[in-house]
Amino acid sequence: MLLCTGRVDGDQEAATTYHFRSRATRVDYMIAYVAALPCISTCCIGKRRNDSDHNPLELFISLPRVRCAPMALGGTPVRRARTGRDSAAAPTGA
Repeated sequence: MLLCTGRVDGDQEAATTYHFRSRATRVDYMIAYVAALPCISTCCIGKRRNDSDHNPLELFISLPRVRCAPMALGGTPVRRARTGRDSAAAPTGA
């Protein structure tokens, strides 16, 4: 896994996410699997909020549209195991 900071559009500058009095720093990060990085279109800092001292991070993902074929059912069917109740009802010569 890798930090998205500096690797995806919109977050190359590593803008600050935490503000307290006169201090501002980057303490919030997004991480992603390496294989997922090409799907991330943008990662950015959202608008500053009044109800928190942290700015929200916004991550936008663009997934390719894939048409899935119906799954083929194959293999050997599973047979239900007989229970004591089933064997009592079964004919004795079977």
